[in-house]
Amino acid sequence: MGLKMKNFSLKSGRDLIVSRDAWLKNALSTKRIDRAAAKRSVAQLYKAKGLHEPIILFFESPAACLMAKSIIEKSINPSFFNSFRSQDELLDIYVKRTVRESGSYLIDSNRKRFKETIKSECTFLLGNIDKYYFKFLIWCYSSNQLKEQVLIGLDAHDLNKQNILNKLYNPLGELLSYDFKYHLSEQIPENIREHNFFPGWVDAYWISTFDYAQKKGVEYKDHNQLKAYLDFSKSCGITYLYEKIAFVSDRPEKVRLDGMGRLHCSDDYAMKFSDGFGYCVWHGFPVSSEWVIKKKLDAQSAISCSNEKERHAACEILGWNNILCEIENKVLDKTDGPLGGEIIEAKIFSDMKKQKFLRVNIGLPNECAYPIPIDIKRVRQAHSWVSFINRVAY
Repeated sequence: MGLKMKNFSLKSGRDLIVSRDAWLKNALSTKRIDRAAAKRSVAQLYKAKGLHEPIILFFESPAACLMAKSIIEKSINPSFFNSFRSQDELLDIYVKRTVRESGSYLIDSNRKRFKETIKSECTFLLGNIDKYYFKFLIWCYSSNQLKEQVLIGLDAHDLNKQNILNKLYNPLGELLSYDFKYHLSEQIPENIREHNFFPGWVDAYWISTFDYAQKKGVEYKDHNQLKAYLDFSKSCGITYLYEKIAFVSDRPEKVRLDGMGRLHCSDDYAMKFSDGFGYCVWHGFPVSSEWVIKKKLDAQSAISCSNEKERHAACEILGWNNILCEIENKVLDKTDGPLGGEIIEAKIFSDMKKQKFLRVNIGLPNECAYPIPIDIKRVRQAHSWVSFINRVAY
């Protein structure tokens, strides 16, 4: 396999932005997947690799996919299977055990729906499969081939290559590679976690590069494999693809971002699936749902976090003013009036230097505080900095 170059030209960065936004919209979509289209795309993906169409099972979230995989894998042991009188009895035991160990996020109604889905999708598999059904397919090998060949094809156009990476690959990768792929994988219960999932739509930072480069003249000889990859990415959520069986998750029903495009939600899951699986993120950093949803966080717990990013997120969630009220601090400057407030100095973290804060709305219900640079000395300067007014010359 190799790449052949046609006339490669870029009119402007506008078409890169259009392509980036289209793939980002696909990646952030909360629209339920079309299962018929998803099934066709998975089948084509296997066919492009010279494999037979697998058994394709659909679930509401990545966690549900892996719980179903765990339940089916348990049935591979024939002696265990034969020790029960019926498949229903076996299924009840498997579901109860797996949900107890890995499905604590499921409320009663969702737990019942999960069990019904297992019965309708998986009963025929119990006791009738072997370990080779779960021989893992390293789909990233195909992706890596595409990566290498596309980059080689663009090497003759250094400016264009850098333009593509800067405007297409890099901004998508910052959000999708870390915020989506890594965080989502880490939220799966450890006893069923599978790191080698095939992200599909979340892999848009590479897929968009393949797609754009092809439209601009880079040809990949195995067109069917690339087409199958692109179609799959547009129609499926997270998937776990094995030798003879594929688990396909629906897309999330909710995705929340902050103003910088990072996963973030101040009072709920930043990403949430329809069966209740989800995770909390504070400006791109994963945090406990106990802090965000249940509001179980106090000043001492916040400043005691060992991880610096986690500690900073905890303090922001609780509010810097609430932290300051619980520790020793010193007022360095104070001004009354509409732009009044206090400059406060405090050593919040034992392993860090002293910090400064601007406290405003003093004595009011909405009293709050903001971190400010250590060299700010006056309240008026602090207001300018916090309000983004001439930060260079504050």
